[in-house]
Amino acid sequence: IMLLASPGQTIGSVKTSSSALSGADQRPVSGAKVQVYLEEMVRTAMQLEQGKTQVSYADVLRPGEEFTFAPSGMVLLWVDVYLPAGIAAGDYSVTVTVTPAGLPPVNVPVTVSATGLTLPKSASLDTAFCFAPSWVKDFYGQAPNHDQMLAYCQFILDHRLEPMNLWSSNDIGEEYFDYCAENGKTMMFLQISNIRNRQAKTRELLDRYGDRLRPIFFGHDEVLMSNKPGALDRMKQDYADAKELFPEVPRLNTAPIDERVFGYVDIWCPLFGHFNAEATAERQALGETVWWYPTDYPLAPYANFNLDSPGIDPRVIPWMNWKLNLTGLLYWGLNREWRSNGVFEAKQLTPEFCKLRGLDWMTPEILEKMRAGEVRWPEIPWLPYFRSVNNIRSVSRTNGGGNLLYPGENFQPLPSIRLKNLRDGMQDYEYFVMLRQQVDALKKRGGQDALVREAEAALAIDDNVVGGATSFTKDPAELLAFRDKVIDLVLRTR
Repeated sequence: IMLLASPGQTIGSVKTSSSALSGADQRPVSGAKVQVYLEEMVRTAMQLEQGKTQVSYADVLRPGEEFTFAPSGMVLLWVDVYLPAGIAAGDYSVTVTVTPAGLPPVNVPVTVSATGLTLPKSASLDTAFCFAPSWVKDFYGQAPNHDQMLAYCQFILDHRLEPMNLWSSNDIGEEYFDYCAENGKTMMFLQISNIRNRQAKTRELLDRYGDRLRPIFFGHDEVLMSNKPGALDRMKQDYADAKELFPEVPRLNTAPIDERVFGYVDIWCPLFGHFNAEATAERQALGETVWWYPTDYPLAPYANFNLDSPGIDPRVIPWMNWKLNLTGLLYWGLNREWRSNGVFEAKQLTPEFCKLRGLDWMTPEILEKMRAGEVRWPEIPWLPYFRSVNNIRSVSRTNGGGNLLYPGENFQPLPSIRLKNLRDGMQDYEYFVMLRQQVDALKKRGGQDALVREAEAALAIDDNVVGGATSFTKDPAELLAFRDKVIDLVLRTR
């Protein structure tokens, strides 16, 4: 919803409310949820020597009913509508009332169309988007408590992602496994480094959770890119030990498909830019699995999750997974930049760096308060970059990498528009899964040959919609039209 002030006027606050969601019979829908968010801007911090100018993008979604902000001629609101499982097909309506300060209320009708299909609680596409409690602590100055961590886990699950953390020895935390498994988590990521010393604890976790959470070993991140002496040998030793001790548990590595580690990796996870269709098919024919991942690179023509990536990118990436027959998607951080907006980062900043990154708002007084923990976002602008964990002088040259949510008051997670677009892409993926299952059932029953051919063509995804790792439509209308076609086929093949 966009509010535009009359010429010469500005808007400095708004109140919002929404009616109950109802169907054609005007009866409220039990279990439906409507959430209004204020869209907030995040300014880039590119190195000016790259010839870049700083640009502000709408990204933060702040939930609430009353918002106060710097006077502006334009206000953007986002509306999320949740329909409960099992809801009948049809149109459902809600009225969102927006009241700018000093002005009469405006009623905005919102209509959503239900397909009659229910998405599964657990996502069909495996994901590994890391959420690190240590980065939460870096921003707030204290670690989240048990209830706050449960809220983070549910927030992640609500966006059809796996609550997990590759950078911890116990995934998201063993104390949260039961709750997460009941609410959609499907995997348990186990550290493979020094696995012989972890053997007893690993066996305990497998015995306790292995029937509910698929175990996956991970470690030696990007080992084939490492310059450290002996890195590859250490990786091979740990992966060989894991195979000997726990042959039933697959071994994941963020490595391109490479003969140097044949026989050691069960789940390959190459960078987007290292994806090789022929090599992927060869490993899959051997019974191995292939995922993929981006960091803040590669950039266009690849899709990515960066702040300044086109909005369609997060939505279309799960479509690429389906098109390329890749069963998993990994991303190294959901909240990586939280550390960049705490006291740690303030202590790294210099006047030269601030000038280089166009941080013209960073006065000596503000910097002093940041270092003392007296001021932080949202009182001051968000810093959309991160420092290398191996070298704090190495700073990302991109914006928004590894960060799809923001820290709100009292440890409340605030979604980004990018996260919402990814969620929608994850939902789209489920329609392809449904259609695949129903077409397979149709083939077994026989008949309906024309419908089967039509559905098989849709499952292949038209090349003009998604042609491959670097070829995809930039037109949201074209993507949505194809999604509607897939949904129609799901309904017709039932």
